[in-house]
Amino acid sequence: MPVQTRNRVTPQSLLMRAGIKPHYVGFIYLSMALEHLCQRPRDTKNMNDLYQLVADQCNCSFYNVRSGIYHAVERVHRHANRELFKEVFGDSNPTCREFIISMLELLLTGEAQKWCEPRFEYRPNWWEEIQ
Repeated sequence: MPVQTRNRVTPQSLLMRAGIKPHYVGFIYLSMALEHLCQRPRDTKNMNDLYQLVADQCNCSFYNVRSGIYHAVERVHRHANRELFKEVFGDSNPTCREFIISMLELLLTGEAQKWCEPRFEYRPNWWEEIQ
């Protein structure tokens, strides 16, 4: 069941905006983990339990989930929305745990909303500016 309320965005849209491509298997695992954590935020104490929960839902091994999430987070450094990445993580490369907890905080506090809104400025006479 997708997690979305009137004032919040889905974990999937936040992950895509952060730079994780939907075709990565880690994208699926991260979105499932974030959906679970949105319902039970205290489950962040032990990431191994969270990985096992996702593995059970996906009929795969704990190691597949851990590896998929690790590689997705590593790829974020190459494909990241630099503005979001720098504001959330600064200049450091986050661990998987730090990445998941930071994305969860964005979702729970409503800060994710500003990152997932379309970013364009409507200018009705734009063609006059380029002439």
